[in-house]
Amino acid sequence: MYTYKVVVEDMKSRNDAEQIREAFEAESETAVVTYKVTKREMFIDSDFSVEEIYQIIEGEGFTPGDLELI
Repeated sequence: MYTYKVVVEDMKSRNDAEQIREAFEAESETAVVTYKVTKREMFIDSDFSVEEIYQIIEGEGFTPGDLELI
């Protein structure tokens, strides 16, 4: 499992963050997603590839920004 930090450019509220978190958890039973709305950051603990992370975020209608493996 890897931990990624991704900035979601247009995440503005807790509801936005919850929508994205639920999308990740629907794709993987082992994914753990936390977030900091004020910094527009999502922390994703999973086996997803970078491409899959971007696809899931974009699939929910949001714009992924910088992604960092931490």
